[in-house]
Amino acid sequence: MVRVLKWLGIIIGALVLLLFVFALLLPRIVDFNKYKPAIQSMVTESTGRAFSIGGDIQLTVFPWAGLSLSDIHLGNAKGFREEDFLSLDRLEVRVKLLPLIFKEIDVRRFILKSPRVVLERDEAGRGNWQDLTGRAEQKKTRKKPASKEKPSPGIKKLTVGEFAVTSGELLWLDRRKGTEQRLTEVDLGLHPISLDRPISLDLSARLNGRPIRIKGRVGPLGVSLGREKIPFSLEVRGLDVLVARVRGFLAGLDEGPRFEIAVETDPFSPRKLAKALGSDLSKKMRSPDAFKEMALKVTATGTSKAVDLKGGVLKLDGSTMNFDVEASQFEKPVCKFDLAVDRIDVDRYLPASAGSEDKEKHGGGTKGEGKPRFAFPRKAVVEGEIRIGELKIRGADLSQVMARVEMREGIIRVDPFSMSLYGGKLSGIFTGNLQQERPRIRIVSGMEHVDAGPLLKDLGYTDRIQGLIDFSGDISFRGTEPEQIRETLNGKGQFSFTDGAIVGFDIVQMVRNVKAVFGMEKTERLKTEFSELRGKFTLKDGLLVNPSTYLASPLLRVVGRGRIDLPRETIEYRVEPKFVATLQGQGDSGLRKGFMVPVEISGTISHPRFRPDLSGLLESEKVMEAAPKILEDLVGKEGGGEATKQKALKILEDLTQGKQSTEGGLQELIPGLFSSGKKE
Repeated sequence: MVRVLKWLGIIIGALVLLLFVFALLLPRIVDFNKYKPAIQSMVTESTGRAFSIGGDIQLTVFPWAGLSLSDIHLGNAKGFREEDFLSLDRLEVRVKLLPLIFKEIDVRRFILKSPRVVLERDEAGRGNWQDLTGRAEQKKTRKKPASKEKPSPGIKKLTVGEFAVTSGELLWLDRRKGTEQRLTEVDLGLHPISLDRPISLDLSARLNGRPIRIKGRVGPLGVSLGREKIPFSLEVRGLDVLVARVRGFLAGLDEGPRFEIAVETDPFSPRKLAKALGSDLSKKMRSPDAFKEMALKVTATGTSKAVDLKGGVLKLDGSTMNFDVEASQFEKPVCKFDLAVDRIDVDRYLPASAGSEDKEKHGGGTKGEGKPRFAFPRKAVVEGEIRIGELKIRGADLSQVMARVEMREGIIRVDPFSMSLYGGKLSGIFTGNLQQERPRIRIVSGMEHVDAGPLLKDLGYTDRIQGLIDFSGDISFRGTEPEQIRETLNGKGQFSFTDGAIVGFDIVQMVRNVKAVFGMEKTERLKTEFSELRGKFTLKDGLLVNPSTYLASPLLRVVGRGRIDLPRETIEYRVEPKFVATLQGQGDSGLRKGFMVPVEISGTISHPRFRPDLSGLLESEKVMEAAPKILEDLVGKEGGGEATKQKALKILEDLTQGKQSTEGGLQELIPGLFSSGKKE
């Protein structure tokens, strides 16, 4: 028995010695470069692209299994300009063989020298990587069903002596947009690599000539690689602009991945960052003060099925935004959010549009194509609340803005929304049905005691109306283009102004002009104050009908009615001002004698025409009876008397008889009543 064991040991020892000698002599006996054509052919057939190895294949077997390749090229897809998709000056790998038997990986060296990858998209939007990913998907479908056997235990030990990527380059070419991004001088070092100690990471590169540096620690990875938490702490410095700290952990990479990532940046300039990336925000933003300074702090936690952003703080150009976001069910996204902003000027961040001023001058935009400019994920569910302390938008100053937002199955509802503005309050409900190509929008709103003068002026509409406005309306429309909106406007509303004025038209001035006809003083004041202005309107497919608008002012009562065709931008309106000899306005219910000169308004919204309807005055049988008393009351006794009445009667008498010689006299009474023919 002893002799048998002895001979068995001799045989085993001889075999081990033989294998050792064979491993040492094999690289010297066999010329592996003879197999280069076969290897190149196999890779070419597998990828559908030309593959070549320019240098010699160097192979070692024992004690280190080593492979060294040089001058490697993988060709680009057909139809693309760059010759290579991937090129590599040198690849060197050395792994110890015997530890592999015991599930221990001992890598002495892993080096990639001068790798170059070109990602390219052509004018049609096709990427040069798509054929490779397509082949990979096909191979997955051909694979046999997964075995039900339990996975083997992970590796017991991992040691990497040297891991380096040097002088790498990544090139991104977008032929459709005409853009190019270059990541050059890529150097990556990891050391020491093991399962039970943290790994130091040092990555440096230059993006379009500007430096990027990422340094920090990752790990330890843990023996059960991918199952335990893998902590990391990194500092990112980019493009001489951005400094950020990223820390957290990854876990469950083998089954159900989960993570926690905290990001915090130092204040930086988004303008400078965008410029370093090849984009000039100064030409895209309306305001030069937009995106000057920004800082972000947020913690993200989640899994492959849900992500939460907690304690988010975004500081932008003097504004502070606090936010929390929860997102889940990515196939049919569910998003919940809470956003609070102390103050923000939205006008700063509106895109610059060279044609916007021309559109405003010509009364609106061009006819739309019938397609929305934006697309919402109709399967998404969104719930959240927005609160803004101070908001400036389109020149208007708002405060205490609050909106509760909910969107389900393509229907968005803001209920309620409210805000304080110009001494008053605006509140209501917004509903948008986005299920169809042309969204259907409905707004039910109310406005209470808002100072209309500064509001309309800041919005850029007019500075001719002053007073406190109350408004309520229920308006709906379809589409996103101005033409679509005007054609589908429907609803109704009512409004009232109190303690207001119409600037540029002064009835009191007219009275003083009457006095001036008789040698009395003039004034430069051009404002008609009123104590009450109220009206109603209806909308039917863009046709606005105003059955009645009433204005009460000292010396003046006005009733207006008519229609405005918004799609065609035409006006048919009649204003009936009644001049009365009283300074009472709101609350004056007495029947007042007076005479009326109706005004017909026609033409278009951008170029209205005003024509006094003198027939109402000339055909009145009572005008001669009422005029002396009215004019005497208006002029008063200060320059009055018999001569005053006689001159006034003469003007009205000539007017009722249709004499053109009195036009100058009436023009003096009411400047601008008769057109000069130069301007309507």
